[in-house]
Amino acid sequence: MYFWANGIHFEPQYAFSRMMASKYTKTVSLVDDTYDAYASFEELQHFTDAVERCSKNAIDQLPADYMKVLYMALLNLFNETENDMGKQGRSYALYYVKEAV
Repeated sequence: MYFWANGIHFEPQYAFSRMMASKYTKTVSLVDDTYDAYASFEELQHFTDAVERCSKNAIDQLPADYMKVLYMALLNLFNETENDMGKQGRSYALYYVKEAV
């Protein structure tokens, strides 16, 4: 994932962008695999609802433990993005990241 991100953002000043692109690509890949191969339709309905709500309280409605772990990883990535982007004065970007996910 990092080498792919390095191919699109190779200049040194884009180190943060490479790091975030790698993390989100990895996470989206795991979510995609969950949708494609691991979860049942009913489980995915609950997971989709939780992701749309994007709240820690939504973890209680997830039926499988692996979904809870994946969902918490996604929420932690959102929090990390919010903290990092806030330091750069661009905390507004998190809204667009959540909409894209």
